[in-house]
Amino acid sequence: MSNDIKPKINDIYFNNLESKGQPPLATQGTFLGRTVVQTSPGEREANRANSKLELSELLSMHANVEIYNSILSFEKDPHSVQALLNRKIQVISQSQ
Repeated sequence: MSNDIKPKINDIYFNNLESKGQPPLATQGTFLGRTVVQTSPGEREANRANSKLELSELLSMHANVEIYNSILSFEKDPHSVQALLNRKIQVISQSQ
């Protein structure tokens, strides 16, 4: 048995949205037999700027991931780690 009861929305934000109604439809045209939406120059420029920003963020993230992977995949020499540990022990023993 389905529940057909829906709560009533009493939010000012939603009431304002309902009162404003739908925005005017964008101009539509046809290009090579397909329906396309024509955007304003300002909207087109904003979309282009957002696309450039997203692309630069993705490229930056990709470069950082490659740097991190190269650092993490670097094989540590166990002899150098042991040499550093011996040096630390030597410095501590000399200071006492």
